[in-house]
Amino acid sequence: MDQKPRVDATMHVEEVQKLHEQVKGIIERANMSYQAQANKHKKKMVFQPGVLVWIHLRKEGFQSKYKNKIMA
Repeated sequence: MDQKPRVDATMHVEEVQKLHEQVKGIIERANMSYQAQANKHKKKMVFQPGVLVWIHLRKEGFQSKYKNKIMA
């Protein structure tokens, strides 16, 4: 039997790979625009070393530490 890949199959693989790259680029640009829109009103905070800051951590960030009366 002939072990060479068919030309049609290799062309199809190349077309699918190009399509995947195009879709990946489109998704990345869309995510960047979503991020820019979401962060439009946020202020960039830059703190110097040694400056004291207040950090409020919620229970949602620590699921393993979260306790409630229904837990076993």
